[in-house]
Amino acid sequence: DPLSQEWTTIPLPYTHDDANIYMYHFIPRGWETGKEWGFVVEAEDDAGARRFCGTISLRNRGEGRAELAYGAHPWARGRGFMERALRILVEWGFAQQNLNTIEWLAQRGNWPSWRLAWRLGFSFEGVLRGWLSQRARSASTSTSASTGTRAAPQPTRIVGLPVSATASAKASSSAST
Repeated sequence: DPLSQEWTTIPLPYTHDDANIYMYHFIPRGWETGKEWGFVVEAEDDAGARRFCGTISLRNRGEGRAELAYGAHPWARGRGFMERALRILVEWGFAQQNLNTIEWLAQRGNWPSWRLAWRLGFSFEGVLRGWLSQRARSASTSTSASTGTRAAPQPTRIVGLPVSATASAKASSSAST
């Protein structure tokens, strides 16, 4: 969709093959190497059918640090699904991966991403000029950091499994197999 293309580095055009490579190769490889812990988010629509909402991940930066990354499918935007999933992910990162700091980066002007990060408790920390490279141009990036722990998240589904604060370890072991 146009918003994802504007604010991310996904390939253009983004094909079904690109999606399959990301889902079936990139996400599992991140778990295998410990470089990125990625999840697929899904939720039920009004008719009760399970639908793809987007992807979320923590990119392991080492030394107890990770970067929060997410992308929402247009259908899921504004419905609260991604916020619930990201709350679970942040809690899981602190509790299960022993993270001390989770940072969030986004291009300046990406207000939907900013609003979601702020709802999660991230605060604006500064601007990294020319930090992100996107399609042969450098973009200024806003940065934010979060430390400590979060309140218990609301249950939702990530990677097709019921997940709550008490089931986080189960999700990580299932997702890594």
